[in-house]
Amino acid sequence: MKALKVKRFCISGWLGAALLALPLFFSPAPAGAETLKIALVHFKVTYKAPDENLRDLIALHREAAAKGARLILNTELALSGYSFSSRSDVRPFTRTLEDRDIRAMAALAQELSVYIGMTFPQRDPATDSFYNAAAVFSPEGEMVLNYRKVYGEKRWARAGNPMQESTFETPWGRVGVAVCADSYFGLIPRTLALKGADLVWVPANWPLRDWSPPWMSGRPGPWRTGSIWPPATGPERTGSWTAPGPFPP
Repeated sequence: MKALKVKRFCISGWLGAALLALPLFFSPAPAGAETLKIALVHFKVTYKAPDENLRDLIALHREAAAKGARLILNTELALSGYSFSSRSDVRPFTRTLEDRDIRAMAALAQELSVYIGMTFPQRDPATDSFYNAAAVFSPEGEMVLNYRKVYGEKRWARAGNPMQESTFETPWGRVGVAVCADSYFGLIPRTLALKGADLVWVPANWPLRDWSPPWMSGRPGPWRTGSIWPPATGPERTGSWTAPGPFPP
C-alpha cells in the first residue's frame, strides 16, 4: 500500500446532508503522502422504497464526491432497507446486476470518477437465488467486485460462496469486503488479511445499541488491517444513528 494520509467522513442525509469529520485511523503517514478521503454514506433509508432511496443516494454521493471523496461506501441493504421475512417479501425489491438501479450507481461512479460500494438484495437470474450483496464500481463504471454475504439471512437470502472473491484493488491498496455478520467470527476477517487487504469495508445494519464484534473489544484481533465501518444502526427502523467505532489499532 502506498504512503497515505487517510481521512474518513460521514455524509448524513435526513432532509438535507450534513458532514461529520472523523479522525485519521491509520498510523501517521510520511510527510508529503497523498491524502485519500473516504466517505461513509448514512441516510434515513425508507424501507421498501428503492426508487426514493436511489434518489437520495445519488444526491449524497454527489455531495461526497464534491467534498473530495475518492472511495464512497454504503451501509447494508442501502437500496431497500433491512430486512425481510421471506423470499416472497423480498422478491419485489431484489435486483440483478443489470437492473436500472444498479447500473445507475455504476454510471454515477464513472461520472464522479470515484469508487462506489453499493449494497442491495441481489437476484441471480440463472438460479432465482437471492443474496444479501455488495457491488463495487470503479471510476470507469466497471464492476470490480460482487460480494455475497456468507452468513446470509436464512429467511430469504442464500449464503454466498465462502470461496468467492472478496477483495478488490485500488490505486491506494487492496480493499476487502465482509457484510455485517461475516465479521462476527475470525475466519473471514483473517482470510481478508491473508489475502493482503489493506482496508476492510464492513457494510452493516446493527441494532441501535452499544455492541460490536468481539474482535473490536480491544483484545488482539484476527487481522492487522484498517477497518472502515459505515454507520449502521437500522435507521429505517429507528430514525436515529450513532457514529461508527471504536476502531481496531
